[in-house]
Amino acid sequence: MHRKDSESETLPEWVEEQQHHSWQIEILIASALLVFLYNLPHYLITDVIDLQEKAIFSTQKAVLFYGAYLFARALFIGFVVILFLRSLWLAFLGIHHVFPGGINFSRLGYSKYFQRKSQGTKTVAQRILMLEKTCNLTFSVTIILTLLTIGTFFLLSLLSYFISTFFPALDTPVIGLALMAILFLIMLGVLDWIFFAWLKKYEWVSKLYYPIYRLFQWLSLSILYRQELLTFISNVKRWKVYGLFSLYFTIALIISLSETTRVFNAPIPFQLYSTEQREFIDLRTLQRVASHNYESMLTPKDRIVRVCIQSDLIQNNYLKVFLVYHKWYDTTLDSLFRQHHISINRKRAASFSTIMKNDSLINQALNEAFHIKIDQVPMAHSGWYWHKHYITGEQGFLTYVPLDGIEYGEHKLLLTYTRFVPGGRRETFLGMIPFIKAK
Repeated sequence: MHRKDSESETLPEWVEEQQHHSWQIEILIASALLVFLYNLPHYLITDVIDLQEKAIFSTQKAVLFYGAYLFARALFIGFVVILFLRSLWLAFLGIHHVFPGGINFSRLGYSKYFQRKSQGTKTVAQRILMLEKTCNLTFSVTIILTLLTIGTFFLLSLLSYFISTFFPALDTPVIGLALMAILFLIMLGVLDWIFFAWLKKYEWVSKLYYPIYRLFQWLSLSILYRQELLTFISNVKRWKVYGLFSLYFTIALIISLSETTRVFNAPIPFQLYSTEQREFIDLRTLQRVASHNYESMLTPKDRIVRVCIQSDLIQNNYLKVFLVYHKWYDTTLDSLFRQHHISINRKRAASFSTIMKNDSLINQALNEAFHIKIDQVPMAHSGWYWHKHYITGEQGFLTYVPLDGIEYGEHKLLLTYTRFVPGGRRETFLGMIPFIKAK
């Protein structure tokens, strides 16, 4: 229902004046957010890899990661469209400013029929005004979607924490993704329109429903943009709005799945390749030299993830093996530390003799947990040392493997891990790294 005439939407003169220059602010904001949104997925992936080492990557964290990645790509598309439309608008405006008379058909020599067809139904000024309206609407809707995204994740974080704390059995990927989809539909107003519209039509029911509706607005932060979203939805056909949003987020979902499956090398056949057409580029094989397995090939932006040695070409008589410490090792390490009666009391200061005894026992425990082989032959090695890698900053265990008895030529380092599982132990593959011992 529209406002009364006394509450018309006429804006003050100074606001009207600012609207004529708003395109400059739009371009500035869109450009800044494009840079941020373009780089955000990279930082999300880096944080996830770091989190996988330090903590258990729970369903809650997985849902938040994929949701944030999806919305980052969706908003990125929105701001790209804004810049494209504004660039088009400026181009039209420039042509109209230089040639205000429009098309000079006398110089084209067209027939009357072709001239009539080429003129179109709208003048240059009308096309510019239509594009201006489209630009303004696109910018406004994208900003509203940005606020809606922030609100969705704020509420999703609260609900995920509540579920994981009080109902851990429901903390599953299916529940998490369903919850995110439902929240987004609620905040767009789709479910509200389908299921709860009648609650706003009847006077006595509205009075009971409004406090709940208001509380949800505060919790989801939709209080910041609800009026503008309702203005937009109430002045266009809803099926067009929801159809456009569905297409918009479907495209963003396809892009997100393509990028994340490539990064995590997940066995999902849903990957987009724009230029890569080689059929066997991702062949499952251990005959691969990966730069993250060799210290000499690392950059500060890289992550080792599992294990690395100093180089692919070894000219020393030892192999430096660095193993990244992951949270999921704790179950096995805790069992082994208890078996060997290793003192892990951090509250009480330990004596020097206790520390020395601990070092010996810790080495025994780590030797039972991690196994090093070269060409399938178990290898003796030095003790294990706690180490923070000087390039990547990852925490882990460092040891040195003597190569005196190893012949010159090609070899393969194999690292496995004994994982404690209910009912016994399981040998887990950690990595196989090819190297060449050279003179």
